[in-house]
Amino acid sequence: MRTEPPDPAAPSAPGGGRGRGAGSQRWTIDLSKPILLSACGEYTKKAGFYELVNGQLIVVSPLIGNRMRVFAGILLAAGALAACSIGPPPEAPRESAARGMRQDDVVVERSAEYRETNYTIAAGECRIVWTVFGTESNRRVIRHRAGCGLPLREQAPMIGRLLRRVMSSEVGAAELRTLDWGRLYPDGVKDETLAVRLAIAAKRSEEWDTVKGVPRNGDMNGWARKVANAALIYRELLPVFLEAGMEIQISAVEKVLVDQAGQLPFYEELRLNGVRADDRVPFDFQAWFSVLPVSGKLH
Repeated sequence: MRTEPPDPAAPSAPGGGRGRGAGSQRWTIDLSKPILLSACGEYTKKAGFYELVNGQLIVVSPLIGNRMRVFAGILLAAGALAACSIGPPPEAPRESAARGMRQDDVVVERSAEYRETNYTIAAGECRIVWTVFGTESNRRVIRHRAGCGLPLREQAPMIGRLLRRVMSSEVGAAELRTLDWGRLYPDGVKDETLAVRLAIAAKRSEEWDTVKGVPRNGDMNGWARKVANAALIYRELLPVFLEAGMEIQISAVEKVLVDQAGQLPFYEELRLNGVRADDRVPFDFQAWFSVLPVSGKLH
């Protein structure tokens, strides 16, 4: 949106306008200066006004309900933002906002209202969002959420870009200690890498009962954490964090899901690795990674 009228003395683009006579003109936009935009976060559904500065979108005024304090010229876009806040953003505005950016650029959305910052990277249908929190209770936590069907090995470079961006942008980033990964095999678009490796590791473990679908020691969460780390089911992430001088490993597990292997959509890959259709194996859990400097000690 334009908050200042075009300068009649500014040079116009060649060809003139259409439908308004030979004297109409089209003015070019000077991208060397900050440009005010209205936008809506696809994942957060937070609407607000942004500045496009050097190819980056920076929140300048979030819109929460009717609470909004900006100058009068901005009010012209309020109707569009209200529509954005109650549903997914229309396709055309999203494409327009991304125009001029490379597909894998990290887009930053800062919210003073919620005291958090979202870092988003996308490639085709794959979208990964990292959230960094400004509240004291979560200030050392990064939340990872992905809608991505790419194999983990192809996601790893994208995650590396997110990590580098967070480390260069966040005050106190060196103190980050937890990566909240979410589920290994979430609903929606997803990669099967972690789920497949967990199931195969269980089949090969003497501590797992494939008939009952439980660990022999009875500690489901503890066993799942142990076997996932031993099998390095997340091995593609290790060099990503090592490049930033960090080491990671799964530090906590909750809500382990178990099913007969033959019922899982990736059973053919499991079968090729010795898993039988009637074996009951774990394939999903909610995971948290500990993140420490290379010199630190992981437990």
